[in-house]
Amino acid sequence: MATARGARVSPLPPWRRSDLPHPPAFTLGNAVRVIGPGTLLLGVSLGAGDWLLGPAVTVTYGAALLWLCTMSVILQAVLNTEMARYTLATGEPIFTGFMRTPPGAPFWGWSYSLLHLAQVAWPGWALAAGSALAALSLGRMPRADDHEVVLTLGYLVFLGSIGIVLLGGRVQRRVERAELIWEKGTNRSRFFRGEVDKYTWVDLGSSYLPGEITAAFLWAQLEEAESITRARLALWQRYYDACGLLVEMGVELPTVPGDRQHNAHLFRVLLPESVPQADVLADLKQRGIHALFHYVPLHSSPAGQRFGRAPFPLPVTDSVSRRIVRLPLWLGMRDSDPAFIADQLAQAIATRV
Repeated sequence: MATARGARVSPLPPWRRSDLPHPPAFTLGNAVRVIGPGTLLLGVSLGAGDWLLGPAVTVTYGAALLWLCTMSVILQAVLNTEMARYTLATGEPIFTGFMRTPPGAPFWGWSYSLLHLAQVAWPGWALAAGSALAALSLGRMPRADDHEVVLTLGYLVFLGSIGIVLLGGRVQRRVERAELIWEKGTNRSRFFRGEVDKYTWVDLGSSYLPGEITAAFLWAQLEEAESITRARLALWQRYYDACGLLVEMGVELPTVPGDRQHNAHLFRVLLPESVPQADVLADLKQRGIHALFHYVPLHSSPAGQRFGRAPFPLPVTDSVSRRIVRLPLWLGMRDSDPAFIADQLAQAIATRV
């Protein structure tokens, strides 16, 4: 940032070339998250302008002004499409793109600030939304004697929008905290949505009983628990048998004492200290293999540091966390999959040893 008197603000950083990110999965939760003040304002502006006032002007003044509505729709469609394409291609908002054009960021910054101030100071959208709501409630276009109705509805929309803006952040934080508590204090849901690269303990939480539908699925699995466990044990053993080359590369395999049994809950390996865990996971992901890091030590997690303490260093825990890689293991895998995944893991490690 400029600190000397008369210094200029540094220009925007140049664009970098990279691949487009994968679009987020379409789920009901993701669809609900896009609903906010912007979406509401967009809806009322379209309803009050293009779909209500445009046809009303055409009916009142004939087709002579119909071309205005047509051009408005076409230009809005082109403009909105190109703005969306710009954001997808560059990863930055369209207003940042405007700042890159002459006469420069200071001019456009002041211009758009004044335009936004005029929009807020003169809530035309709210009044237009009031006209649309009045037309819906009256069953006809508002007339001059309906001025009080339109004005009252406009005030309600305007105040409601302000309330959404002021309370939206607080409501969102409450929902996010409730999700953390439901997920035993971890941000696991955010991890599954791809919002964080690892999930860890971040807040207070608890282990809640499953709902009836979840319990019904669990009961069906419990009835087949023996056959499911046998199938998982067979996959686990195929992994173990296929990892001979990995042992020669310094990878540690799981060890089961002779007097113990396990249920093949997972199959993990420990990488050599010199091999970066994140690089191996990214390499496997590019090869179409979804391997995981498994866990973040509780004593170094955000909630662990806030609610607990470690009276002494835990080097073994920290080392395992940096090195562990959990390989896919689930019913439905082919018998040949463990050998294939072990071979791909060996190739990913070989380039980094």
